[in-house]
Amino acid sequence: MNTKDSNLILTILTLALGVFFLILGIQGIQQYNAPGSDLARGIGELFGRGNTGFLTLAFGILNLISGAILILWPVNLLSSGLKNLALILVFVFWLVNIVFDFILNGNFTPDNLGWYKNLAQSLIILSSLWLIRTQS
Repeated sequence: MNTKDSNLILTILTLALGVFFLILGIQGIQQYNAPGSDLARGIGELFGRGNTGFLTLAFGILNLISGAILILWPVNLLSSGLKNLALILVFVFWLVNIVFDFILNGNFTPDNLGWYKNLAQSLIILSSLWLIRTQS
């Protein structure tokens, strides 16, 4: 594959991840403000899960920011050093998200194929972020 093709594929991957993170951020913010979310947070507090609403909102906002960074990435509005730092932060954020979703959130129950599928999807996103950082 020549350089022109690989640059096009990398740009498409970057934009697709950016759109993914934007949608994920919008969903996170909507879930925080959903009509039943106050009830769900209250029930969670009753059963000792604490108030996860702040984390839902924080991850939603971070997903929105990550999506914006990735969509602006191919446009070259950021200096190369700032781009590299921003993508490292997005990578670390997604790694923390994986730890929360699959280990700390009580979901560390690899007893069905759905758990493995979701983990594989998250790891594909994580490795795609690393690929974008190393190839750009």
